Amino acid sequence: MHHLGQHLRRRAPEYVVIALAVTVLVIGIPFFVGGVWLMILTGAWFSMLAGAGLCLTGYFLFLKSVIAIWVYLMTFAGTVYWSLSEAGADGFKQMPWLIAPSIILLLLLLTLPVLTGEGQRKARAAPKFVLFICGTLSLWSIIFQDEIGHAAASWAFA
Repeated sequence: MHHLGQHLRRRAPEYVVIALAVTVLVIGIPFFVGGVWLMILTGAWFSMLAGAGLCLTGYFLFLKSVIAIWVYLMTFAGTVYWSLSEAGADGFKQMPWLIAPSIILLLLLLTLPVLTGEGQRKARAAPKFVLFICGTLSLWSIIFQDEIGHAAASWAFA
């Protein structure tokens, strides 16, 4: 019995990462599916992209890969951008849309010691990660090119 206690204490951080992966997927899958439906009905892409980002974050958490942090940071940045474009710069209007994503970000950052631990094989995933970042940035810039152009123009002429 003593051996089991030591094993659980030693493996507890990994179990927490798996629990967080499940939580992120439980949030991300319906967000993605609902986002696809919303995109079909209204042409709004944000929910689908954010849901995909959450699903990828959960997937990489299951692999115990630090790529989960990077994927979520890009998803979080897109969420902040979307929130600003929808609610403006008023902090109180931002709170309902950014509290849960900020909590998830904090929890993900707390997993860094597990995700960057010894014996992790991240080198094989590096080329895929670079392709993912390039693809995501390209997709975000294509989808939001009108909003980016309007925002840049308003900042330049303000």
